[in-house]
Amino acid sequence: MAVHPPGPIIASGRDADIFEYGPHSVLKRSRHQKSVVIEARVMDYVRGQGYPVPAIEEVSDDGWDLVMQRVDGRSMIDTVSRQPWTIRRQGSVLADLHRRLHEIPAPDWLPAAPFGAGDELLHFDLHPLNVLITAAGPVVIDWPNVVRGDGAGDVALTWVIMAAAEVPAGPVMGTVMGWGWS
Repeated sequence: MAVHPPGPIIASGRDADIFEYGPHSVLKRSRHQKSVVIEARVMDYVRGQGYPVPAIEEVSDDGWDLVMQRVDGRSMIDTVSRQPWTIRRQGSVLADLHRRLHEIPAPDWLPAAPFGAGDELLHFDLHPLNVLITAAGPVVIDWPNVVRGDGAGDVALTWVIMAAAEVPAGPVMGTVMGWGWS
């Protein structure tokens, strides 16, 4: 695949940047020349199992660029900050996403989790910033850490991430996060 020049950057994470890439696509580009091949492969796999992820369009020949379906929606954390009364519902959505993911058999080509033996599929970064709330329902993004193991470890890691995260600014969000996520 020959990648044409991307549009403006629309998001940035620890390891990659997301660029506009046409009207219905985005380009995820690794900043550290880390391969996105396994990420694309597992996203195709879980999508085939009916799990809500963006559709993969192509991966660059060097494996550093991933073109996928553009998903329009707000992150779950942004949704809660704008509509704090939905926190319990969003928590249920997140729990359901974990349950549904852990019901999918993990392919044996995935690496094992560093703790907890098992054959469940683990996102290993499934928290409210990696769930987009769309008109069609939640969509899970950002799959570079995917492994196989015990689903309880995936849920525990989510709890640790959320407990250690910096709470977004705002008195309403601080109040909600104080009672909602504990």
